[in-house]
Amino acid sequence: MISSGLRRHLVTIETPGDREMTGDGDWIDTWESLGTRMAAIAPATAHQAERIRQGTVTATRPFVITVSYLDGLTTLARVVFSGRVFHVLDVEDPELRGIEQVLYCAEQEVLATVPLETGTP
Repeated sequence: MISSGLRRHLVTIETPGDREMTGDGDWIDTWESLGTRMAAIAPATAHQAERIRQGTVTATRPFVITVSYLDGLTTLARVVFSGRVFHVLDVEDPELRGIEQVLYCAEQEVLATVPLETGTP
C-alpha cells in the first residue's frame, strides 16, 4: 500500500457519458466525472510494463497510477491530470479490501497537426 504522502497528484477519474451530436451532424463522446482523488503517478517498471503489454500492442509508455478505492472504477475509465489523459487498461485491488486501487494505464498520445501546403511547388 502506498503512503498517502506519496499521492501528490490531484486527478479526475472519468467514465464514458452519452454520445452527443454536434451542429455539423458529427457524434462526439462525452465523459462524466466519477470522482477526484489524490494519486501517485509513475512510469511503469519493466515488470509492470510487461504485465500491461500481454496481449496488447502499445506504442505509448505505460504508467501506474495508485488511488484510494473508488467504486465503479473499471477499464472503461480514464484519468485526467493537468491536461494529460491516461486510459485505464487494468484495475487491481491489491489487498482485496477496497482500500486502494492500482491502475495500469497508457497515456493518450496527442498528435500534432501539420498544416497542409496549398498551391503547387
